[in-house]
Amino acid sequence: MNARDVAQSLSPGTLRRIEREARDMGTTVDELVDRALIELADAVDAGRRREARRNQ
Repeated sequence: MNARDVAQSLSPGTLRRIEREARDMGTTVDELVDRALIELADAVDAGRRREARRNQ
């Protein structure tokens, strides 16, 4: 399943917003979702590192 398949399972309004954002950024829905997932993973990793430093 690719990002486009997942996006199509969203509500029509949410899908339109994602498509519009991708178009405005000059990218595809797949690329936009990939970027968002990478940013989310980076944020989670940063939070874990902060927590680990606090617990040392």
